[in-house]
Amino acid sequence: MTQPLRFQPVYQTHFWGGDRIAKFFQRKNVPTRVAESWELSASPEGMSISTHGKSLESLVREMGESLLGRGQDLSRFPLLLKLLDAREPLPIEVHPTQPKLFYAFGPSQTYLGLKVGLSAKHLHTSAQAGTLPDRLQTLSFPRGSLLYIPPGTAHALLAGSFGLELTVDSTPAYRLYDWNRTGFDGKPRPLHLEQGLLALSEAAHAQPAPALLEQESTHQIFRLIDVPFCFDKVRSESEYRPRLNPSTFLIFFCEEGTGELFCDGHAEQVQPGMTFLIPAAAKEVQFYGRFTLLQISLPGKENH
Repeated sequence: MTQPLRFQPVYQTHFWGGDRIAKFFQRKNVPTRVAESWELSASPEGMSISTHGKSLESLVREMGESLLGRGQDLSRFPLLLKLLDAREPLPIEVHPTQPKLFYAFGPSQTYLGLKVGLSAKHLHTSAQAGTLPDRLQTLSFPRGSLLYIPPGTAHALLAGSFGLELTVDSTPAYRLYDWNRTGFDGKPRPLHLEQGLLALSEAAHAQPAPALLEQESTHQIFRLIDVPFCFDKVRSESEYRPRLNPSTFLIFFCEEGTGELFCDGHAEQVQPGMTFLIPAAAKEVQFYGRFTLLQISLPGKENH
């Protein structure tokens, strides 16, 4: 099976969610206060089911390296791709071992790391006193930019942020502060102060700068980051043929525009908000139309 794979979104409702995922991408039958739309997930908390009725987990088991790529870990699908709509600020949390990427569909803002001169020891008292946000740096970034959140960095997207998030599947997160809110059950959500403070890193990290990879009359490719994943933005004026590598799958998300996708004899319409998973065994892939695509592949595998 080398046809492009599409999956049903798994919607996650939270008190901080909004309605932009439905409105921006013209989706129907979407619950209210959707905070996240899991586009590709092998997590038991929100397993992706293909339009052919198969779970992503079962597809990995059946297809193996023809889906994931030669030399890859075949035990699970490695990434979690989701859309995020923050009507209210998200909880402040830290991921101890894996980074996170956030691509902005509109002007967005985040807390990211400690203010200069502060260390992790300052945060315990601040978290208990409810003043943790005052200890963190605030970063604003425009539409179309990519935010890199290193492991061990306290962070929280702020109200109004809207975009696409990419992480390693099953990445643990420790919640440090939740704005004294309660969940839908009326109870405060648990915090993980001890684990989170132990996981904090005080190292500073520069944000990635986009680099032009390829310029043709038919398309442009910008590399937004290549570690921990290759994350590219493709602007097609008429046609785009990605270079394929049997050692990695490709993920495409259509941000805007319309067109068609052809993969080994299979055709799909391309519209904003659609996510496609191209198996590593695909032999020929072509896009036709005028659109902006986000292209993702596994680290160390050059694809464009």
